Amino acid sequence: MDNNFGVISRASEAILYLILATIVSGVVLGVMNVSGPFEGVVALITDVRLLLILLVGTGVVLWVISHDQFGSR
Repeated sequence: MDNNFGVISRASEAILYLILATIVSGVVLGVMNVSGPFEGVVALITDVRLLLILLVGTGVVLWVISHDQFGSR
């Protein structure tokens, strides 16, 4: 039972990180384009290709990091 809870909490933690990464990347994109942070988040969410690249890249990085952390403990 403990193992399933650990998997669920790690999955929800990864989702939270993906949301945060989306917001941060959108803000960075908006600042770089000098259109404002909020517009950057909107542009990132509305451009599906950018969002997919971000989600896949972040997911892979988080998966590697989480497996490395939990493997070493």
